[in-house]
Amino acid sequence: MRVRFGALLPSAIAIGFGLLTLIGLLAGGDGSLFDLLTTLFLQIVVITVALAFLLGILNLLLVHLGRLFGRKRGALYSLVLLLSFVLALTLAILERTGGLPARPAGERPLSMILLETVQVSIESALAGLLVFALVYGAYRMLRRRVTWGGLLFLAALLTVLLGEIAARGVFESPLLLSFRTWLSSVPVSAGARGLLLGIALATVIAGVRVLIGQDRSYRE
Repeated sequence: MRVRFGALLPSAIAIGFGLLTLIGLLAGGDGSLFDLLTTLFLQIVVITVALAFLLGILNLLLVHLGRLFGRKRGALYSLVLLLSFVLALTLAILERTGGLPARPAGERPLSMILLETVQVSIESALAGLLVFALVYGAYRMLRRRVTWGGLLFLAALLTVLLGEIAARGVFESPLLLSFRTWLSSVPVSAGARGLLLGIALATVIAGVRVLIGQDRSYRE
């Protein structure tokens, strides 16, 4: 079997850096050589991620500039995005350089107020659409075929929605509120923790595959 050193080199580099970082993290910040190397590697990763983020922003701007000047479909949305980007960037730069009047003590910066105002509005709109999507999904599910899983999904959905309405003070139902609280704190929390554990295990498995050279993306 012929060994290609050009294909083995990326795997060897990934294994070496992965082992050094793992040993440094297990050392627990004792100031050893491995700990210093781990800190250096993590700083390099942070810088690399920041550069990748900047390149992603640049690519996004170039795509929307091309769509805007090419008068393609959706050029209006590209114009809104570009204007929002320029406005947010200009506001942040003026705040950092002192180009805006000083804010009173304890008040948030204008850029943060702008971000939270827009973000909260968009998240509220998406949350409202999510409710209709869940109700419509339950309707389609039961229309196609009535199953115990569909009925359980519908019951949980109605319980959460009615409990949320009761929590807003529209009507009083202590039993419904208690059941909604139990449903959110026990089954939902257990399911979320199970998903997080699954993600953690998948991350560990992916890291082990990289360290032992089984990930083909590092060899080809």
